[in-house]
Amino acid sequence: MKKRSPLAVFLFGFITLGFYSWYWEVKTKGEMNKQGQHIPTAWIWLIPFIGYLWWAWKYSEGAGNVTKDQAPAILVFLLMIFTGPIGDAIIQHYFNTVEGGPVIAAAQGAPAAGTAPATSEVPAATDTPSTPEAPAPATEAPTPETAAPATETTPSPTPPSTDSQAPTPPAPIVQG
Repeated sequence: MKKRSPLAVFLFGFITLGFYSWYWEVKTKGEMNKQGQHIPTAWIWLIPFIGYLWWAWKYSEGAGNVTKDQAPAILVFLLMIFTGPIGDAIIQHYFNTVEGGPVIAAAQGAPAAGTAPATSEVPAATDTPSTPEAPAPATEAPTPETAAPATETTPSPTPPSTDSQAPTPPAPIVQG
């Protein structure tokens, strides 16, 4: 859900005599539907009286699901029907406390956003190390048949280093 200022939602709804409230309800309906809710089109409002009441109830159920019942459907419904822009601001406050992601999928048994997938969905491990400190993949020792033929070595023109420590790899960059 998009984060909006509850004060701005109230002020715009009040200043525009409720027109912004209609706009806000349609926009937030679209955001909730993207998260798996099934709120019908706002064209239902054209059916006198009962159209808006039925739509507001469906909207309220979606808002309750999206907020994980922090804002129960009955509370959202009553706020929408009786309090106008003030209720919209209160509902927006609840929307601002919600993390984005599909809510309906978690209720149907699929993993929710940010959770680990089921064991059958775990990707296969790779032999490539993920960090410089990770050990290299194990390899088999060469056998005499596969080993390269021995060659004579000549002394190097520079003396060996007196430093007994091996160079350390650079530290990984931590992003965060």
